[in-house]
Amino acid sequence: MSVAPAAQARSSTGTAAGGRSLGSYLLMPLLLAGVLLALYLYVSNQELDSIEAAP
Repeated sequence: MSVAPAAQARSSTGTAAGGRSLGSYLLMPLLLAGVLLALYLYVSNQELDSIEAAP
């Protein structure tokens, strides 16, 4: 049996070590942070109903 195809498939990720770049690790957390910030700003600018407003 040969294990060369599995090793070749693993090493074709782009970098020499087979790892991911720093940008690919940061992309999703930064994207999610941006979405959460947009939702926070949207909700914080909504007018409260009378039952939710502070007395």
